[in-house]
Amino acid sequence: MAEDKHPLGLNDRSVFVYRHKNLTPVWTICGVMKEEVERIQTSLQIDEDIDLHMKSWRVQRVGWGHMVSFLLLAILGLFGNGLLSERTLGKGGTFLTYDRFTRFENDTEMEIEAQSVNGKISVVLPPDFCERFKVEKINPDPSVQKGDNGSTVYEFQASGRAHLTLFLSPRSHGSLRCRVAVNEAEFEIVNFIYP
Repeated sequence: MAEDKHPLGLNDRSVFVYRHKNLTPVWTICGVMKEEVERIQTSLQIDEDIDLHMKSWRVQRVGWGHMVSFLLLAILGLFGNGLLSERTLGKGGTFLTYDRFTRFENDTEMEIEAQSVNGKISVVLPPDFCERFKVEKINPDPSVQKGDNGSTVYEFQASGRAHLTLFLSPRSHGSLRCRVAVNEAEFEIVNFIYP
């Protein structure tokens, strides 16, 4: 059966695919040949650089791949709240949850779930943590707040298990690695604050 030809010599797959005997393959990002671009010889004086077009198509496909990857990482939480950002640490029945990736001057939370010892729970924030984060609010309010060798100590009256939430605001950007103590159990916090 004879194939219907487009009046301009184009097939129905794409306006960029020409009919001619001199074929050049177009490759996708995966390296699989998708379609072919035909080179045509005409008597018209048209500057046409098919190789440049094919290179730009490859660059566009790589660019689209990078944009899709960037969006997926953002959705998963690499740049703020999400699955990649939230981290929960546990030790001896005490759990500490925080965001590994935060933004400068954008509020974040640290949640602590712990068993009281002698009717109280103590949280010790080291000096480098207090330099990087401002504690905006604590829920519930601590019964005692004091300084100890540059660290800030919060004590809470509790019976049994208790859930504490510290509302924090980053003061500067960059990476932070420090240890936070809850009832003598130490947790290593690794955090990156975006500008």
